[in-house]
Amino acid sequence: MFDRTIVKIGEKQFEVLRSETELLVNGRKIEFPAVSLEKRLVTVRHSDRLERFVVNRNGDDLWLIRSGRVQPLVIETERDKLLQAAAHGAAGEHGLMTLRAAMPGLVVRVNVKIGQTVKRGEAVLILEAMKMENEVRAPGDGTVQEIKVNECDSVEKGAQLIVLTQ
Repeated sequence: MFDRTIVKIGEKQFEVLRSETELLVNGRKIEFPAVSLEKRLVTVRHSDRLERFVVNRNGDDLWLIRSGRVQPLVIETERDKLLQAAAHGAAGEHGLMTLRAAMPGLVVRVNVKIGQTVKRGEAVLILEAMKMENEVRAPGDGTVQEIKVNECDSVEKGAQLIVLTQ
């Protein structure tokens, strides 16, 4: 089974499929390169060449700097897509936004209280899934109307977590 990741560097897009034994980039099998990271400098050793570049972060944005050229970098995994879908929730009646669990997990921490005002992108809840802590973020500015879970609750995929009003 392959893990699928989409990598966008500037205008170029690459589909990366990875298993324990194979690595495919845009459908072409390549050998696993040796990758090292020292601070922001990434070194990739292929069998026939060496590549070096810098990755910078500005808020949620990533930038790749290579040969003096700066390009936006976007890395999207299937897990990221699930989390993003949960964070954006479903806008319902009267400006309600319901944040739902993107996958089964354990509520580690609820960062908000009923009546609290939140800003878009603010982490409102921490959900542990697949041995990783994932921040569930507010999809827009709003006010916490309802908290449907408590810390240490186990939730199923699609479970309602928090309801916000716009």
